[in-house]
Amino acid sequence: MDTFLHISLSFPTAIWTTALLICLLFLVIAMLGMADFDIPGVDVDLDVDADAELPGVAGWLSTFGLTGVPVPVILTLLALYAWLASYFAAYLVMPSEAGLMSWLIGTVISLGAFVVAIPCTAITIRPLRKLFGKAQRQVLGRYAIGKNCTIRSSRVDETFGEAHFNYEGASLIIQVRAPAHLGYKSGDEVTIVRFIPEQGCFQLAQTH
Repeated sequence: MDTFLHISLSFPTAIWTTALLICLLFLVIAMLGMADFDIPGVDVDLDVDADAELPGVAGWLSTFGLTGVPVPVILTLLALYAWLASYFAAYLVMPSEAGLMSWLIGTVISLGAFVVAIPCTAITIRPLRKLFGKAQRQVLGRYAIGKNCTIRSSRVDETFGEAHFNYEGASLIIQVRAPAHLGYKSGDEVTIVRFIPEQGCFQLAQTH
């Protein structure tokens, strides 16, 4: 136990110990509804363009394929894997005596642990995407009703159509449907009236 505490609370593992505790705290708060529980990318079987531009942390996570799962979950997994990698690396190679070499090795371990954590997290969240995807479809479906989108495709009919939609700062490309006789075209701003879950698309207003 003494060895465990010593490594966990010493450089470099202490960095990830702190990060993990903060992430766990935020995850609990988010689960209790006291913070946003956003899913970066919002590309969970909703036919949303995977190249949607995402701001801030969500955009950074999307770059590494860490999407489809709430940000607090992703950050917690990153911190956990980084902590594990840092702990065992420090246990195996960290010098027992403090000094310049100790700080150099510790810095390499800390950075290396984060690099290792990225692919490990990406693999872990793959089976979780479907679970969170269903919930996110419902959230986005309710959010979009009554809001406007901008047509991006050359036409919109009962089987085809795409539009730009702003979802909490993220510019998404969503699938939309409307009767062909309405003549919706690129650039038209139209109101979303219904989400069609079985098709993963949105019904547009019946007036031009």
